[in-house]
Amino acid sequence: TFLETLFDIGKQIDKSKELYDKAINQLSTGKGNLMKRADDIKHLGADSKKIIEN
Repeated sequence: TFLETLFDIGKQIDKSKELYDKAINQLSTGKGNLMKRADDIKHLGADSKKIIEN
């Protein structure tokens, strides 16, 4: 039914949000995140002209 379809859409939206939050965590806030790793490499002396915004 239409109502069941709407509920299924809601479940998929929730799942998408969960995966989005997981990806953001891996990129910028979680332990060993990519942003911290890039900053660590920079502090070790790597030269870079590009700036990564938080």
